[in-house]
Amino acid sequence: MKLDMLSKLSVFAILVFPLVVITSCKKTDTLVQVNVPLQMAQISYTIPMNQSSIDTTISVYCNVDSIIRTAAANTYSFNISNIKSVTATSANTILTGTTDAADNFGNLTSLSVAISSTSDTAATMFAQVTNNPGTFATNLNIPVNTSVNLKTYFDATLFNLTFRSILTVPTTIALQAQATIQFNIVVGPN
Repeated sequence: MKLDMLSKLSVFAILVFPLVVITSCKKTDTLVQVNVPLQMAQISYTIPMNQSSIDTTISVYCNVDSIIRTAAANTYSFNISNIKSVTATSANTILTGTTDAADNFGNLTSLSVAISSTSDTAATMFAQVTNNPGTFATNLNIPVNTSVNLKTYFDATLFNLTFRSILTVPTTIALQAQATIQFNIVVGPN
């Protein structure tokens, strides 16, 4: 009787254990995620002279699918369809052309950056500096909003970045600038 009960228990364990292991592995598999850092190419833009509010939109090509495939190639076969979230991690800009005491980032009250793309044409602002101190500066750190998920924009290869400049004092020359923007892309199994 005890032997019969033990053999039934053994058969039950042999049949159920693999099922538990398989379902556990599936749950673990969905927890696997890879962070893919992305820095778009240097983005050159111009702040025209004699204006108080300017929107400058620059189109940028970036093959996000290729970057994800390369970054995750050693361990996983992720691609653009595996994107879970995208957030900006930093945004900086420098002046690359002529500057002087009267024409520099000190002329700006604020500067914001918005993104749109061929996969989502509604622009979303993700970085902004407000209350710029008005002192001479040739570089500017633009604080990013890390809670804004930009995932819907990254199913594309062509991105539009809009720099909105509001100036307290219009410049007497066009300011040539270059921005560096970095993102973190989280990819994982579907």
